[in-house]
Amino acid sequence: PKPPPGVGARDNARRPTLVYAHGNASCRVEAISVLTLALSLGASVGARDCAGSGHSEGDYISLGHYEQDDVAVVADYLSDALGVTRVGVWGRSMGAATAVLYASSRAPDTACVVADSSFASLEELMYDLVAKVSSNIPSTAVSIAVNHVTESVKFRCGFDVHSVTPAHHAMACTTPCLIVHGANDDFILPKHGSEIAHRFGGAARVDCRLKTPPGGHNSKRPLAVYAEAEAFLRRYLMADAPPVIDLRACRAPPGVEHIYMLPPWRHPQRTKRESVMDRAGGAAHAAPPVE
Repeated sequence: PKPPPGVGARDNARRPTLVYAHGNASCRVEAISVLTLALSLGASVGARDCAGSGHSEGDYISLGHYEQDDVAVVADYLSDALGVTRVGVWGRSMGAATAVLYASSRAPDTACVVADSSFASLEELMYDLVAKVSSNIPSTAVSIAVNHVTESVKFRCGFDVHSVTPAHHAMACTTPCLIVHGANDDFILPKHGSEIAHRFGGAARVDCRLKTPPGGHNSKRPLAVYAEAEAFLRRYLMADAPPVIDLRACRAPPGVEHIYMLPPWRHPQRTKRESVMDRAGGAAHAAPPVE
């Protein structure tokens, strides 16, 4: 979209940017879920298909270990090529674990993180999934199976499952974080989000917030979560700058739960020559809209 009057393309590109990290078995199209929120604040949005997902090459995913590299590529490009100085990361499921790992060990200067449905430890998640299938499997057999999977992953993919531990890494994280976890999530249990929040920042006083709305792993988040995220991003990503568009004054059309779920190109304030993207002046570096 064209920048607003009086704003050059270079200045427009330097806007604070929210990098979106998608979940397992998904792709960058997921970023649509945060477009309206981010653009209304005046931020840009960046998204890419992680290796092994979407249109990107690769035979395997690593549930956060190598996905950190994908986030780093986007963040480095924003900084080096476009001069962006404030970058936040919003991740869901695998992307949430990626966001926590990235901010904890790769980029402590990340402006903020929103982590929706992250696991605390990949190994712990493996044990949880086995228990979900059957509680009658002897613990010794489960341990043998997990160790076999761990060795296979190390041989085929070159990383250690035991190193994918967002909760452990979060202890060293100084980046403000909003953790969201569905109270009824039966895939990645709510205890994972609570563990990350409990350990976050270690002894340091870091702003880490935990929201546990009703819903499961893939449930759409309610208005209260988006409102919390809006205030959180406005403070840490936008440095308290006023929003370009006050979404609280907008009503969602029939059939849409709340205004944040409405893609910008369907926004009620859109005219023939103007959309939320145009008015916000942000850039949406994501997949083309899918109708």
